[in-house]
Amino acid sequence: MNLRLSGVSSSGDTQKGGSENTATGRASDTWKLLIVDDEPEIHTVTQMALARFQFGGKRLSFLNAYSAAEAAAMIEANPDIAVAIIDVVMETDDAGLRLVEQIRNEMGNGNIRIILRTGQPGQAPERSVIAEYDINDYKEKTELTAQKLFTAMYAALRAYRDIRALDINRMGLKSVIEASAAIFKTRALSNFAQGVLEQLTSLLFLEPEAVYCHADGLAAVPNDAKVEIVAATGRFAPFVGRDGKNVLDPDILEAIENARRNRSHRFEPGKIYIAYFRTESGSENILCVKGDMQEQGKTHELLDLFCRNVSIAFENLHLQDNLLTEITVREEAEKAAEILARLPAEAPNPVLRISSDGVILYANGRSSPLLDVWGAGVGQKIPPVWRHRLKYVFKSGRQSEIEVTCDDRIFELTMAPVVEADYVNIYGRDITESKRAQERVEYMAHHDALTHLPNRFYFQERLPRELEAARRSGKKVALLQIDLDMFKEVNDVYGHDVGDLLLKDVSTRLKETVRSCDTVVRLGGDEFAVIAPDLGELDSAAILAQRIVDCMAAHFRYDKTVLQVGCSIGITTFPDDSLDPTELQKNADLAMYQAKDDGRNTYHFYDAVMHERILERRFLENEIRHALDNDKLDLYYQPKISFESGRIVGAEALIRWHHPDRGMIPPMEFIPIAERCGLISRIGEWVLETACAQAQRWRQAGLGLDNIAVNVSAAQFRNGDLGDIIDRILQSTGLEPEILELEITETTVMQEMDIIVEMLASLKKLGVGVAIDDFGTGYSSLAYLRRLPLTKIKIDRSFVTDILENQDASVVANAIISLGHSLNLKLVAEGIEKPDQAAFLAEKGCQEGQGYLFGRPMPSEDFQALLAAGQVYEKN
Repeated sequence: MNLRLSGVSSSGDTQKGGSENTATGRASDTWKLLIVDDEPEIHTVTQMALARFQFGGKRLSFLNAYSAAEAAAMIEANPDIAVAIIDVVMETDDAGLRLVEQIRNEMGNGNIRIILRTGQPGQAPERSVIAEYDINDYKEKTELTAQKLFTAMYAALRAYRDIRALDINRMGLKSVIEASAAIFKTRALSNFAQGVLEQLTSLLFLEPEAVYCHADGLAAVPNDAKVEIVAATGRFAPFVGRDGKNVLDPDILEAIENARRNRSHRFEPGKIYIAYFRTESGSENILCVKGDMQEQGKTHELLDLFCRNVSIAFENLHLQDNLLTEITVREEAEKAAEILARLPAEAPNPVLRISSDGVILYANGRSSPLLDVWGAGVGQKIPPVWRHRLKYVFKSGRQSEIEVTCDDRIFELTMAPVVEADYVNIYGRDITESKRAQERVEYMAHHDALTHLPNRFYFQERLPRELEAARRSGKKVALLQIDLDMFKEVNDVYGHDVGDLLLKDVSTRLKETVRSCDTVVRLGGDEFAVIAPDLGELDSAAILAQRIVDCMAAHFRYDKTVLQVGCSIGITTFPDDSLDPTELQKNADLAMYQAKDDGRNTYHFYDAVMHERILERRFLENEIRHALDNDKLDLYYQPKISFESGRIVGAEALIRWHHPDRGMIPPMEFIPIAERCGLISRIGEWVLETACAQAQRWRQAGLGLDNIAVNVSAAQFRNGDLGDIIDRILQSTGLEPEILELEITETTVMQEMDIIVEMLASLKKLGVGVAIDDFGTGYSSLAYLRRLPLTKIKIDRSFVTDILENQDASVVANAIISLGHSLNLKLVAEGIEKPDQAAFLAEKGCQEGQGYLFGRPMPSEDFQALLAAGQVYEKN
């Protein structure tokens, strides 16, 4: 059996007002004495005389006032002052008497005992005044010896105690009635216990330390009962919910056990009060109060009356709880039943009940779309196909789901059979919005946001399905991979907005060009693919590819901008080239690269030889990239000599690549690959920086190099930052601009005429020289020569090789030399291998020569040694 305990702890009163001296510790253990006199010495003497005074086991605590007004304020603040010794003559001759009148009449305080005293015998009050204002004693100050003060105080305190006892009895009865009424209103047990303690505090006019114990039945051995604190104040308040045996004082625990054994009250004045009561339902209640409670008036009887009322209230509490619980349970059950009954009708989705033979037994208002589909109402049968489905669900005894479209709404129906009741409940859920959202998400996942074409993810799913269908039908499938030509340039020149418009229009043209059974996909960037199923012969794929090339060749117009891009297409077929979707994609990609190599704006079928060639090219692309990233490229230098002095006046920097496995790879093999994979600009910048730095080191060493020539590609001009790069390199290396010479081919000039003319003009302002390379092999137009800010013309080796044996070569070389002289340009002939060639060119007025006769391209260390040797050529 569990025993619950409520408790209260008391605390001392706090005195208010002027100065206060206590002969003992706590003010609540003393009688309060107010000394009212305007002479400080009187206060001191009085306190010394009464320092050891005791009455009823309690000593005095002193309060001091030095005027009638101060005394009145102090009595207002301390209604429990027992005795006041008041001087009659203070501010005025009758100040003391007026204070007494104020205390009795205005303050209504009839409990405080008053002793008047005066140092002027003529100021004694009349007898009628003493009686009217209930003055205990009157003394002259000369009479107030310690003995007389003791006697006066005993008489005054005895009178005060008796008056208080009567007061307590009168107020106690009223408090019991009010407290009982308040407790009767309590509903919860914890609130009930707390209310008992609060009302008890008010009844006793103090703050006791108390515990309230409740048990559902009497324990056989009280010591075994658990004492649980469920409500408390004072120092026991923090222990609510804990076992009292661990926190309560031993004397309280002993008092609780004795009360339960004896089933009776017990009152020990000044210590503990035990109230025991038991309700008709068998519950035990023990109220244990610990505090300074004197046997005043009828306190004991009042507490008994209070506890009997508490017992009745506790019994009522249980009766009310049981009755309220029963009523609440019944009301909640009825309310739940009512809610459940309304639930199907109020449901926001269809709810139906259909018998096992297909008759609609119930349908709420939201079921009308389904009823319209079935063409049936309550009491009618659903269509046969639905009856068959329902029969299967009923027979299986398992829940089943199905989606149904009703007009523009989609419902998910859950069919739950209730076999024992011979019907099926159908719960519908409108999933229209979620389905549409799912479709939107699905569409976005499988389609390109810009062009709305199927994307790569869709392509990866669709291609295997088409191949499987072709395998079953015996037809071919062609996969066309399409890459736009010059799309990067469109973005660079006209911006991404125009680029996006172009991609949209390309998508439209592709969809309009292919067959209805074909699938057009945007793989990403400017790459597209077409899956063409149901092909009989390869010619059909070629015809389709040509139509696409033709449609892409037409101009694209955007306001005043006219674009012509074209496309390169790679074609592979199933099952001829591969049965694997991934392998087919690789094949189409390789064929597309071959189409670009073939000159772009065309298509190319995959073949095994091409495969090997492209794999080799891709291998070299990766190797070039690695060599560039890891500084594995070299520069060789070929000397240029002056025919007049025979000394080296310059060098052409030529890139070399020594592969760790394949040895020396010629520039004509890897430079075109670097151009296709976009590395040529990086390589060109590296060559420029390395050559300038080396030339500057030679010049600083006093080796007298007048010129370093570097080849520049069209891609470097197209990037638009070549001038900035050269300026940065010249500044970082310290090389004078006039030492650097850029060599460009005729083909490059004609491809990028406007860009090159503008950029070369700015470079010439820096002092950089410009030579036209391979002159005579291309356009050889005087018009473009005049536009270019050239400083030198290089006669191509094809003319130099046959200059002595071939009359045409000799005529062309002579014409180029004459043209150079007329334009005031220097001339250098390359490919000189024989002394006679050098002599002929020198005689015709060519200033410089370059070729194996003077030196092959060589590493920087060998070229430096050649520079140091001085003259390398002597005229015949």
